[in-house]
Amino acid sequence: RPPRAFWPAGGGEPNLPVLGIRDKYKLHGDDRHAAQYLHMYGLKELYLKYPDRKWYYLTGCDNYINVDYVLKMLDEHDADTKLWISFGGWWEDFPNATVKVDWSLWPNWNGRATGKFMWSTGAFGWFFTNSMLKEYVDHIDTFLATSTLEEGCNCGSRWIGMLFSLLGYEMTLPKWWERTMYAYAVDSPLINAMHKEMAGYHYVHPHRMYALDQRVVHEKIDRIVQADDANLLHEYFRQFVDSHFEVLRRRQAEAGHLAKLAKVPLKPYDIIYPLPEPTYGDTVDDDKELERLKSLPRMGHY
Repeated sequence: RPPRAFWPAGGGEPNLPVLGIRDKYKLHGDDRHAAQYLHMYGLKELYLKYPDRKWYYLTGCDNYINVDYVLKMLDEHDADTKLWISFGGWWEDFPNATVKVDWSLWPNWNGRATGKFMWSTGAFGWFFTNSMLKEYVDHIDTFLATSTLEEGCNCGSRWIGMLFSLLGYEMTLPKWWERTMYAYAVDSPLINAMHKEMAGYHYVHPHRMYALDQRVVHEKIDRIVQADDANLLHEYFRQFVDSHFEVLRRRQAEAGHLAKLAKVPLKPYDIIYPLPEPTYGDTVDDDKELERLKSLPRMGHY
């Protein structure tokens, strides 16, 4: 649902929200070992592509967030200050045996006294204010040019956290966020014990993503009805209609992309059938999945 979002990848696809990185930046190793550099440069590109946003969010592709709930949570924090926020994070010993940095460049290292740095995983996701992410953008090239990282780590989040620590920052960890955005799987029974308003889910299968999003839409309608303002319902209905047709346009683009991969001749006016099956993993019955999600406790109203 966020309109300004993309996935970083080695090669881009103009018809899909996939941003190619390889042509602009030097990626080390093959695609498998270059994942951490895609991660780091992708975060930089997020800022360069949308430099006027209040908040930025970095997460894994199998996460789902309830945007309304998250925006309400972020309202507790000052977007005009430098903030790096998550609901999970930890300090780790600096890996001196495998990572080398030019210490003269980082006099403000937060963790120097203990030899540690702070980071978290994409399962939790990170929020950045504009000024904080600008700090990252201003220093990431120097960090990568003067440091030796583990080539096989594939842990871009780890190095991003290391850079913020070297710059002198520490992650803000609102304690109560753990109850609503902890990285439990969408079908984990532990979710039911956490919070009545879940803002984030992890390990969400693409088919489950649809069902979960459908549930969230119904919950938003519930809240609007409770607000007893017909104008809000009217406005949201138009937004939903627009988003529906945007999804259809993206599906058209995806069909064209799959046809191209399958080397099926494609003309602008063609509807391509049959298409190769998308590799989304095991088949999930959408109707059964939606019924299962409906059976979970309903979220409260704001």
